[in-house]
Amino acid sequence: MPVPPAPWQTARVIGEPAARSRTTPPSSAPRLRPWRRGRRYPWALAAAALLAAGCREAPSTDRSRPASARRYTVRGEVVQLPPAGSREPELSLRHEPIHDFVDRSGAVVGMDSMVMQFPVAPSVPLAGLAVGDRVEVVLAVDFARPSYRIERLEKLPAGTELHMGKARPPGAAGR
Repeated sequence: MPVPPAPWQTARVIGEPAARSRTTPPSSAPRLRPWRRGRRYPWALAAAALLAAGCREAPSTDRSRPASARRYTVRGEVVQLPPAGSREPELSLRHEPIHDFVDRSGAVVGMDSMVMQFPVAPSVPLAGLAVGDRVEVVLAVDFARPSYRIERLEKLPAGTELHMGKARPPGAAGR
């Protein structure tokens, strides 16, 4: 496949007859400037700029908290602690029902009491926590990513009573 000639190889010097063209750039020949090449397709430059601007995330003060996540305050009992020094710690909790839990479709379905492993945000301290401790956590659930994790944890007094059982979502009859 032949290589197309460079712009200066096909350009004519002003005032020169059309039949005679130069094959080497004369020292006085006008040079094409790199910023002028983009003038051909200004719409492409504008589209690229809009695309880049549209792909950026909205500024956030706390990158560890996804904006689209729903948050639930849940009480529970520590069943198992993560191994010491684990990079992505997971805490096993037996939690109370979450009556207002919203599923992927946006319907309020509730979540019954159960034992689950929850990933823990790096900002949540687990020091001083033991199996059997009663805790209150803020659980963030984001179906867009999809992800869920504990964003906040507070140790409750030892005698705190927990209520395990079935969830009663608002508006659910006979449940």
